Amino acid sequence: MGEQQQSKPRSWVGSWARSEEFWRGVTSKMLAGFIVLLVGAFFAAVAGLIDWSIVGIVVLGIIVLIGTALLALAVGV
Repeated sequence: MGEQQQSKPRSWVGSWARSEEFWRGVTSKMLAGFIVLLVGAFFAAVAGLIDWSIVGIVVLGIIVLIGTALLALAVGV
């Protein structure tokens, strides 16, 4: 009688997708990953492990990903 009804795992995804806190966490972790990637690429290039052109490609890729995310936000996806 005093038992709570267990929620189904499928309903968790829907509640996460509607949660502003969830998306704030996703965004902060994504930005942290980009920063780590940039710093790692920079130090790898300084150490001579990779060419500087690779760092340029990494920066360009990050710009494209951020631009795509901003465009999706503007459209309302």
